[in-house]
Amino acid sequence: MRDGRMDKNAMRHALVSPKDLDEALRQQAGGVPLDEVERAVLERDGKLSIVKRRP
Repeated sequence: MRDGRMDKNAMRHALVSPKDLDEALRQQAGGVPLDEVERAVLERDGKLSIVKRRP
């Protein structure tokens, strides 16, 4: 995910579904909308890290 948009090619390559991304957004970012997310990163341990945009 970059700039509030899902990178479907990268997600497909990493076997991350939109539901996986939604779950990470709920758990880590308090359910913020996609346009408030700068990026989501798949970590080496398999977890998704969410980086919010700065105001």
